[in-house]
Amino acid sequence: MSKYLIRPHHMLCMQFFEGKGYSDGFVASMAAIKEKLEKEDPQVEIVEGTDDVCKNCPHNMGRACENEDSVRQHDKRVYDKVIETVGNSAKWSSITKAIRENIIDSGKMRETCGKCQWSDICFKN
Repeated sequence: MSKYLIRPHHMLCMQFFEGKGYSDGFVASMAAIKEKLEKEDPQVEIVEGTDDVCKNCPHNMGRACENEDSVRQHDKRVYDKVIETVGNSAKWSSITKAIRENIIDSGKMRETCGKCQWSDICFKN
């Protein structure tokens, strides 16, 4: 079982991911990571900056995203809502539970997601 490095907003995005993304490589990578997270329930370290999901993103500039300022704001909004529950490292199932309880089920999606370009996917149901 591997340990994954995931930035906070990706933890929320994984809950709604449906095979859309910035490029074919990004989508394939995101799908593979999501499948492993759900199947293996590995330990996940919550990180600042680029993570395992970012590796195949066309916006990845190595250690930062070309939209890093905006992305960090998304990260902070998610992080602030789950850190007390899961800390900086936890099993994927614990992270998913914290996101569901503290963001999705508590009606805090809109304030957490801000102006995310993918929010139509999350709010369609």
